[in-house]
Amino acid sequence: MQIGRASVGKALLMIHGDAEVGRILRRANTEETNPDMRVSVAKVRADLKESRERGWTESRGAVLARSNTFAMPMPSMPNHPPLVIGIGTTVVESDQRRPDIVAALKAFCESIAFDIASQVYIADDGAVLLREWTEVVDQPIAAMRR
Repeated sequence: MQIGRASVGKALLMIHGDAEVGRILRRANTEETNPDMRVSVAKVRADLKESRERGWTESRGAVLARSNTFAMPMPSMPNHPPLVIGIGTTVVESDQRRPDIVAALKAFCESIAFDIASQVYIADDGAVLLREWTEVVDQPIAAMRR
């Protein structure tokens, strides 16, 4: 799967500058054996510009027809690689429930940011560390279940 097509891949790309995004996408295109699956670097950059402004991105059938996945970068954690979160559904349902889905993603990330902020401390050697913490219950997402 091409990083420039999947919403979780694009959410990871959102945290990089355009030059780095270009390098990543050109490499992914080089490694893609199916020419039809290669992406336009310019189109992905334009999509990422909009995604950064709104704080989330989506796949909208680019990976699996009639499916849509929303994704956004999670708050950064000291000494951890970047993480993203995504919610997938059909294109039809995503069109009907877009505000609810995006609100759930944002609420989850806000709750994680609060939890991380309450657990960060500076060690004697100046290292930024996290105290032991448990995962936040995904109540906003659970509330969306019917």
